[in-house]
Amino acid sequence: MRQKNKILIIILIIIAFILGVYSYSSYDTYQNLTMDGLTCEVPESSVNVTNQTDYQIYENNKENLKIIVYNKYPDNENITNQTTSFDDVKNTAQKDAKPTTKNNQTFNKTPSGLCSYYADYSGRNVLITTPDENTMIHILQTLKVELLEQVDLENNATDNQTTVNKDTNNKDASSNTQSSSKKSSSKSSSKSSGGGDDGYHYSPQYGQYVKSYTTSDGVQHIRGRDGYHEYYNPHTGHIHSKFPNGVEYDDYFT
Repeated sequence: MRQKNKILIIILIIIAFILGVYSYSSYDTYQNLTMDGLTCEVPESSVNVTNQTDYQIYENNKENLKIIVYNKYPDNENITNQTTSFDDVKNTAQKDAKPTTKNNQTFNKTPSGLCSYYADYSGRNVLITTPDENTMIHILQTLKVELLEQVDLENNATDNQTTVNKDTNNKDASSNTQSSSKKSSSKSSSKSSGGGDDGYHYSPQYGQYVKSYTTSDGVQHIRGRDGYHEYYNPHTGHIHSKFPNGVEYDDYFT
């Protein structure tokens, strides 16, 4: 009887060991991905990045994972067509999506389960789509993006605008307040090209005409002519963005 118990215990130990090895091996292994101004970790594969004039695409069909980096330059002759194409892809991925926060990472998720992340890093647009939440979370935790336009915050101080950035731990997307106007002459040229006297001026960061203002409570607002609205409360660090398609995004800058 004791001998049988010993054998049973040994069998249970072996089964537990096998299950442990399987569980460990079932985790995805990741590799570094470098794109134009972007680095992150993605599931290991032999997928290559597709290079175009102003954008790059990483598409892993096995994982159904897609990452697009699109640099929006105001003086680009093809900006209208390329921006429209990019916006079509972005809006399709985020249709009926709602913000979801898990493991300190915020992204959008549709009723069908498609996860998406979009951010404009001062003109460098990043779109990530995948049906796997764990993959999305890991990518966001390791995501680092360089701003397309570097701004000297000390020497430029007029209109306040917010730009999305990543902290060193890549916990979530945060926003830093930065100035966007270079000189008064640039404001004049903006008005002559359609800015008008209604307070709107063209912003390369947002790719449209926007106006900035601060309410009596100290909250800084940015409104776009397309209906985009973003506000930042410097007292609480709360940042709220509402897109024309109805998607809303909340973040905190500390």
